[in-house]
Order: sequence, then structure tokens, then C-alpha cells
Amino acid sequence: MTLAKCKSMVLRVFIVSLMCGLTITIVVIISLFMVVFRQDKRSLHDSMAGQLPM
Repeated sequence: MTLAKCKSMVLRVFIVSLMCGLTITIVVIISLFMVVFRQDKRSLHDSMAGQLPM
């Protein structure tokens, strides 16, 4: 494997990891705001599944 291919692979892995981390962070923040500000205290996954919190 050449040095250029290694650099490209490392850069790809870094960018994909960063995108996954940002996506998960955004979903967690949205869920947190939904729990804090909604009257029924349902988070994002509760709303998507149609469940009520206990």
C-alpha cells in the first residue's frame, strides 16, 4: 500500500467518525430538549415509537 492510499484511508476514517459523532450528538441534544420542554416529557425515540414515558 502506498503512502497516498494510507493517508486517504486515514482521512476517510476520520471524516466518517466525525460525521457519526456529530449525528449522534445532534440526536441526543434534540431528545434532551424534547424531554425538558414538552409537557408529556417524551423524547425523540418515544415520539417515533408512539410510546408514553412511565
